[in-house]
Amino acid sequence: MVGTTELSPAELASRFGDAVWQVQAEGCGYLSTGTAFAVGPRTLVTNAHVIDNDATPVITSRDGRRDVSAVVAGADVDLDVAVLVVNQDLPVEPLSWTSASDVAEGDSLVALGYPVPDHSFTVTPATVMSFQSDGAVREALRLDGVIDKGNSGGPALTATGQVAGVVTSLLNSSGIQWIGVAYTHEYLADAIRTIERDRPGLEVECDEPASPPIVPDEWEWDDEPDWDITGPDRYGDDPDLDELYDACRDGDMVACDDLYAQSPYGSEYERFGSTCGDTEEETWGSCEWLEEDWEWDDPDEWQEEEEREDYGDDPYLDGLWDDCAAGDMSSCDSLYVEAPYGSAYEEFGGSCGGYVEDPWSGSCTDSTE
Repeated sequence: MVGTTELSPAELASRFGDAVWQVQAEGCGYLSTGTAFAVGPRTLVTNAHVIDNDATPVITSRDGRRDVSAVVAGADVDLDVAVLVVNQDLPVEPLSWTSASDVAEGDSLVALGYPVPDHSFTVTPATVMSFQSDGAVREALRLDGVIDKGNSGGPALTATGQVAGVVTSLLNSSGIQWIGVAYTHEYLADAIRTIERDRPGLEVECDEPASPPIVPDEWEWDDEPDWDITGPDRYGDDPDLDELYDACRDGDMVACDDLYAQSPYGSEYERFGSTCGDTEEETWGSCEWLEEDWEWDDPDEWQEEEEREDYGDDPYLDGLWDDCAAGDMSSCDSLYVEAPYGSAYEEFGGSCGGYVEDPWSGSCTDSTE
């Protein structure tokens, strides 16, 4: 339970860090990573832009020892929030929300997440600089912490361990260094409740890589700080970024993606990396993917693969199949999540063993309640 005693950043990480999971979403030819945090035994919150390429992302525990298959219960693109569900209780204490009205300018928060460059668990102290408000409702917090790509979807905790906001986007306010924006529970609560109730799922569209989220233009920030924010902008400002710039210019697409990921938002470094060394339109970190000479499998081979992954091929999956056929909907969900893509196992689990005509795959338990 969350108490009233104020904790240090190290104590917050120790007490609540296990509720914060890394998200790995793989689809549309690229891997997206971000952060999610548990708000229930089987429910997590993250950003929509973190999982928009994968309806079944994988979440990884803080210690890296546990991977859990999740399903996107739904996402609100406009508010950039998504809800993930898993088919087993997570061994963590879920986080709780606090009202933005209980937070003041100058309050200390701690952002927990998995930012670049190596996406390891990171504790980032931050101060509330100002608020974005709509009337009396505080919709977002503006933070001065060193928040970066990969923190997206993670919690910004108060000193007592409650979630004051979901770290979502970065804002460039007169300088090169961008600062974090965390959406409050007041702003997201209705969308989260609707997703949890309706479970619309996610339809992945792979037309092009998604662009980073942008703070709405109509937002007017309270108490705008009067200082200059600086950071490395262009070639010659930072030796490490210069090295990536050189490799990217010489055609190393991995270096281009690394340059994009590690550069300050809005900098010339970032633009050069995102355009694959001025050889493409903005790719937002997908240069390596665009360079690949993709050869899609023959549909006949898909059928052969499916035939190789039928009942009788795997004793463990056979057991889930039998339980699913007997009406155990949780086994159907497990079969769908754990079976190879395109296999007969996956199809049988996704159809809830034939009990549901048009299920939302991976949610047989909810579809039959």
